[in-house]
Amino acid sequence: MVKIHNIDQGTDEWLAQRAGKYTGSNASKLLKHGRTEKAQAKLESTPKNYWMQRGTDLEPYAIVAYELVKDLRVERPGFVTNDLYPDCLYSPDGWHDDTLIEVKCFGEKKHTEVNARKIPNEILAQVHFGMIMCEKKNATLVMFNPDLDPKKALKIIKVKRDPRLIKRLVMLMQGGSNDN
Repeated sequence: MVKIHNIDQGTDEWLAQRAGKYTGSNASKLLKHGRTEKAQAKLESTPKNYWMQRGTDLEPYAIVAYELVKDLRVERPGFVTNDLYPDCLYSPDGWHDDTLIEVKCFGEKKHTEVNARKIPNEILAQVHFGMIMCEKKNATLVMFNPDLDPKKALKIIKVKRDPRLIKRLVMLMQGGSNDN
């Protein structure tokens, strides 16, 4: 069962809840290192660099732009837990109906390079982890860069569900090993 926790992301309480858990942000590490400390979230906050702060600042604008274009309302919980995966926690950028929303606010080069056939593996792992935790069938990558021409500033990419990746993540999230 999915449980919604409306705790603001980045707060001390949110960080404490994440500590020692496997999270969407670390899904690629979970795939690489298995269920080890290397793949767990740490208690201390990650030092924010320019790009991380930019993403935090622009995410609400990206969601509003997506809502306007799609004419829908995105729900934005602080984080979710799922009884099937007690060692895991996920902080979705948002969702509507049966679709998970993941927002990225890259610089121009990466924003331009990413498309439906060229989504970085780290993002694919994060999105699939989120679909599992939130029990969503679909996912959309919302890319936003307000520095670009308005016609190119917002990219909405449907993420193709990967059953093999889902199977690997579920096995790891439930406590299995990283053997393929």
